Amino acid sequence: MRTSVALAAATLAATFSTGVFAAGLAKDCPAHVSSAVEATFGAGASDMTRCLQKRSNVKLVYQLNLFTDPANSSKPYGLGNIQNAINDYRDNYGMEMGKDVEIAVVIHSSAAKMAVQDVVLRSKGVGANPFENTIRGLIAQGVDVYLCQNSVRSLIKEGALTPGYANSELIDGGEFVTSGVTAIPDFQSRGYLYVQP
Repeated sequence: MRTSVALAAATLAATFSTGVFAAGLAKDCPAHVSSAVEATFGAGASDMTRCLQKRSNVKLVYQLNLFTDPANSSKPYGLGNIQNAINDYRDNYGMEMGKDVEIAVVIHSSAAKMAVQDVVLRSKGVGANPFENTIRGLIAQGVDVYLCQNSVRSLIKEGALTPGYANSELIDGGEFVTSGVTAIPDFQSRGYLYVQP
């Protein structure tokens, strides 16, 4: 067993020292990305960096099915990942939302409260939505947000939304899908790549 581990370690070390690991990764990196990588991670780091090759017609669909991050209940589930993607495309590659990149977010299950106005949840005594401004910010940047109608029905049953008025209690700019779990494969069939944060 120790011989196998030692052999694997030696092979890995040889791979890094000969540059086999880095070969072909730093293709077409923008100059500002390469210099920032070198400054942050050290000499040779840009040779180990794989930059994006597809820089137009990028279509992503994110599934948000949890309200908070399981590792940190004060952080929203997945919203930071979506913003990080937008920042990477924009800042490192000059890609524009709506032109080069389309992002759809399907919200369902326990994440559904992310799409409800904070004031509504608080007034009904069924919690709060500290992530409302983050959702509004994503929508303002061109992210298409879709809320599962099945999940909205559950929120109505829980008393978090008012029957007949639920759409006016949601964050402006979002849209409905009949079911989150069927909308996701539908987006995939239309060329969107699936991302589960």
